[in-house]
Amino acid sequence: MSSSPTPNLSTSQNQSNNKGSPNPTSDSSNQDKISPIGIQYTLKPKFTTSALGCGTSPLGQIGQTSDTAIPTTIISKEVEHICCGGWTSIFVNHNNQALFLGCNKYGQIPHAQTPFVNTLLIPQNIKKLTKDQIACGDSFTAIINEQNQIDVFGSLSIPEPLKNLKVWKLYAKFDWLAAMKEGVNDHVYITMDEMSDLIEVKLSVENEEITLVTSFGESKIAVLARSGNLYVFDSEPHKNKPPNDNNNNINNSLENNNENNENQSNNNENQSNNNENQSNNNENQSNENQSNENQNTDGKETVKGCLTSVVISPIFEKVVSVASTRSRVIILKSDARVFEVINGRLTLVTGYLGLPIFLFAGGASLGLINYEGDCYMWGCGTHGQLGNGAFLNAATPQKVMLDDKKVEYAAAGEEHTLFLAVKENQHAVLLPELMQKEPLPMAVVAASTIQFGFKPPEFDRKF
Repeated sequence: MSSSPTPNLSTSQNQSNNKGSPNPTSDSSNQDKISPIGIQYTLKPKFTTSALGCGTSPLGQIGQTSDTAIPTTIISKEVEHICCGGWTSIFVNHNNQALFLGCNKYGQIPHAQTPFVNTLLIPQNIKKLTKDQIACGDSFTAIINEQNQIDVFGSLSIPEPLKNLKVWKLYAKFDWLAAMKEGVNDHVYITMDEMSDLIEVKLSVENEEITLVTSFGESKIAVLARSGNLYVFDSEPHKNKPPNDNNNNINNSLENNNENNENQSNNNENQSNNNENQSNNNENQSNENQSNENQNTDGKETVKGCLTSVVISPIFEKVVSVASTRSRVIILKSDARVFEVINGRLTLVTGYLGLPIFLFAGGASLGLINYEGDCYMWGCGTHGQLGNGAFLNAATPQKVMLDDKKVEYAAAGEEHTLFLAVKENQHAVLLPELMQKEPLPMAVVAASTIQFGFKPPEFDRKF
């Protein structure tokens, strides 16, 4: 009689060895490997991980002819990683080949010849990729090429400094792209179409290691460090400001006409003074520009050509995972509690079972994966993207219907969701590093190794 694998409750040796190294090397002799969500799972038989999807499919995102509210298999085996754009699905197989499905309206699927791709497409003109070398937003896909530089397919145009930068890791969501420079893991470069400059985001705490960059609402970007500190960068002040609207121009012109009628008699008298002051203004302006070039902005922000450097400070600590729609943000703390961030305050999320270890979100849907491999989703579900069998919205977490499979990773787009899953008897994960220092998560894991220790049977229930 075979017994289920016993989770290793101690901090893994692989994690400690790879800490601080932006490009950890893999060793085939190791018995554990790192999953896409940053936790560890026991090495399983080769090619057992499958990709499933639910939600809308008119654009081909999940390879179905109609919407589906129950996850269906897209690729039955050999899947190593999945990621979602707004209307695009990307899969990386065991050979490090990228496969694409979905919308190609903006050319976000490399070398695709049709506006929609509803059967798996493997572009032949791109190199083999790892999960860190590809990312996608609503209307673009970014890939690290053989020269370790960024190739962008779709509507996003990147600034010149980023084109020449050698990078090793990419993040993207909605309309922004983030890249990490080779040999560096404590700051990240961020760009979007509405920005004229490339933003270099640095962390105020020294010796931090960035593990995740994701959205934090529609205009903010979250940066999560290995220490559990959560930083937030606000992109709104760095966007190009639109010109004044027509109403303001009309009001200004009316006011100016009234003032001109009242002050017309004084114009001739002031004209000579204006001419005299103009030369003084030009001189003062040149002196002001020279002083601005030599002025330090107290270490917070300095502008150098097309590169703007910004230092951000942490707003939350002991954060294991973070995810966001365009309007809602959820975070997972190290004590296994999930909160929604509302007006800067934390509101507890309830209604799910198990010990949550990972969060994800799409355009309007939220989700979590627990230690047991179950997945719960809530939010917008009118196209079946919650995977609970209904085409309805859900205010509280609803369990995704996956039959005999367990979820290791998930990603969501605007109206579809992808799941990376294994057979139930092949699922065995380790807690995230921060949770291994907390008593409650460790107690739950210890109880789960004892038969009926955490969930006693009905006939033996005492309470």
